[in-house]
Amino acid sequence: MNNSKKSLFYRIGLLIFILILSFVFSISVYSFFENIFFEKLAIIMGIVTNDSKNLEIEIMNQLKSESNKYFLIGKKTLGKYGYDFERFIFLEDRKKVIYASFLFSVLITFIFYIYMYISNENKKKNTESLKNYLKRINRGDYSFNVFRL
Repeated sequence: MNNSKKSLFYRIGLLIFILILSFVFSISVYSFFENIFFEKLAIIMGIVTNDSKNLEIEIMNQLKSESNKYFLIGKKTLGKYGYDFERFIFLEDRKKVIYASFLFSVLITFIFYIYMYISNENKKKNTESLKNYLKRINRGDYSFNVFRL
């Protein structure tokens, strides 16, 4: 196997590794913050349950239903304490989480591919410049011109 095939397999392998790593990382970060959110919500439910059994039943019914009867009131209450609805990133559908993580992974992999491509082109350019400089030295031209490299 020649060097160009090894280099190609190496790059493809590296890109696949980055794709998988960034996918796992994004899912892990999402799960971490989702767990924190769930713990805080559990604390709130624990306080409410401790104070009133009727309130617990009403809250759980609202959480399970499609109705957003208390949404605006809850949004205003959270806003009073500095929690902005726009900053919550948690999604109900796991497919959306996986899809968003995959898109993030593809984006990171694409950015890394561009970096690898630019780096490779710079190496080729520098190698070509050095080759031309060595050819000039072999012809007897010992002048060193930085701008001509």
